[in-house]
Amino acid sequence: AVMAPELATLPVDASGQWFGSGTGWGYAERIPVSLAGHDASMLPHAQDLLTLATFAWHRGEALPADDAQPVYLRDKVATPKAR
Repeated sequence: AVMAPELATLPVDASGQWFGSGTGWGYAERIPVSLAGHDASMLPHAQDLLTLATFAWHRGEALPADDAQPVYLRDKVATPKAR
């Protein structure tokens, strides 16, 4: 999700068990969560989603390919302003 760093939360029982990666962790001092560590230079790759997809599959969260929709976090960032 895209939000102010101060609004970041983790599940209560995950405190200290997560590792943060990606450029957002350049704001780590503003993020009020307890992590095992973080690395702002470590970026995710598409293959990393396979692990998450495997867990989702085993939880019965699969759906037909025709129903899959991409999520674009930046949908409205590049929208030109009306004149």
